[in-house]
Amino acid sequence: MHRKAKAIKAVVILCLSIWLSAVVGFAAGNDDWTEAKKTISATDGAWEDWCKQWELWKDSPLQMALTPGMNESEINFSWYSTKEDKKSRIRIGDNEQLRDGSTLIVTTKKATKGYYYNQAVATNLDINKTYYYSYTIDGRWTKTYKIQTKNPANFQFVFVGDPQIGSSYDNIPDGESGKQGQDRAVCNDSFNWNSTLQAAYNHVKSLSFIVTAGDQIQSRNLKDSEANYKTFDKNEIEYAGYLSPVLLRSIPVATTIGNHDSLSGNYSYHFNNPNSKTGYGATYAGADYYFTYGDTIFLMLNTNNTNVEEHEKFIREAVSSNKNVTWGIVAMHQDIFGSGEHSEDENIIALRTALLPILRKYDINLVLTGHDHTYARAFIADDDTKYDAEAVETGSFANSTSVVNQGRVRNQGFECSRKMISALTMNARKVLAFTKSYSLMERGSEHMIQLYAKACDDTVRYSSGKGILFITANSSSGSKYYKLLENQQDYVGARSQENQSSYTIIDITKERIQLNTFFTESGKKVDKTIIITK
Repeated sequence: MHRKAKAIKAVVILCLSIWLSAVVGFAAGNDDWTEAKKTISATDGAWEDWCKQWELWKDSPLQMALTPGMNESEINFSWYSTKEDKKSRIRIGDNEQLRDGSTLIVTTKKATKGYYYNQAVATNLDINKTYYYSYTIDGRWTKTYKIQTKNPANFQFVFVGDPQIGSSYDNIPDGESGKQGQDRAVCNDSFNWNSTLQAAYNHVKSLSFIVTAGDQIQSRNLKDSEANYKTFDKNEIEYAGYLSPVLLRSIPVATTIGNHDSLSGNYSYHFNNPNSKTGYGATYAGADYYFTYGDTIFLMLNTNNTNVEEHEKFIREAVSSNKNVTWGIVAMHQDIFGSGEHSEDENIIALRTALLPILRKYDINLVLTGHDHTYARAFIADDDTKYDAEAVETGSFANSTSVVNQGRVRNQGFECSRKMISALTMNARKVLAFTKSYSLMERGSEHMIQLYAKACDDTVRYSSGKGILFITANSSSGSKYYKLLENQQDYVGARSQENQSSYTIIDITKERIQLNTFFTESGKKVDKTIIITK
């Protein structure tokens, strides 16, 4: 290229950069995000208080992380201590003073520079009971924290998408150093992460646990992870932010390994996952693991390892060891039936093709994913063959260019429409037969008809015997939002990108699984009420 041409190109790039900075006001960020201090949650001094606390937390990732145990009678613990504290202890009991409390066995090993990680398991816990625990950091006992076991016959948990604490780093104001930028980003993202957890808890205070779709944190070692994955610590400040919400001292979290978690060993230092020693699906962060809760088995796949044969072995062994479960739920990071920018990546299509027949083979009912920082719902019918390997190879899996008609009855499941309601309400007997309220029918209850119409219009029902429901969660911290694809895929039943964080409350009984997704700030619903029945 001639010098004159190079000079002109440089000027154009410089002008464009200045214009972009002026329009956006931030450096380098190509994705939307949520600025914490501008949220409703930040009012009345909450943001300022958080920033003050953050100054105390940020250099010490010593917070406790609870995870589900192998079943509802167990809870796992993991926490950091400094190198001077080699004999950490933890006690648990059913009174706040921990009289007659049990001292748990603690396993202590080296973590990242300057830290040890400590792990313990509480077993034989009674259901529907309050427990208290305290542990030591640097030889000093912490305050007493409360945890409550729940009834596994009917329980609720919250499902959230990528927190990816520190990802808003790309949107910090110009002039910040890298360390300052990470510090500010983590403070921002952890505040929003806390707001989402608090909103979910305020919605349902009886939460049994939390499930994340992966990418707890942002930073990873892409250059020499093979040599340094055990000691990489540039993301410890992000784990400090992730673990900062006080609710995480009382509610266990079942994390999925995301691509940002996968290359660092300290994921496994912070989270004491159950049934994780098989080695199937392993990366530097850890492997596939599972737990049961009542009649449900939760299979947590590390799909950053693309060896699908290992994932099938893991599922087969886990399912064969728990033959009496009613529901099978898989959580994994990559959204193989999402509607965001990643959903057309070659590795996602390959996973979609390879995993779908395995999920069908082992009667999985629900798959929870993240990765794309958008919301999507897809029900893939068992007789739908266009995602099989042969169809993918011939290209017949291609996206539909037309917008899906949301009002029709889709072959993926039963979805009520206003037209259907209109037809039903012409005959009150038929409508009220659906509600099983014949006594109200005799009194001519127009109110009951209206209630049924509204419930049906706001609800989509799927039969677990006819396919698998896939849910892709949006960001739970607002640290980054991706765009939806311009054309909605034909497998997508609903999708959303409002650049707002959200959470999904999942309610499980032996007869059905019910899902409701809400925006963190407004509390408004993202999608209809979703019900999966046996």
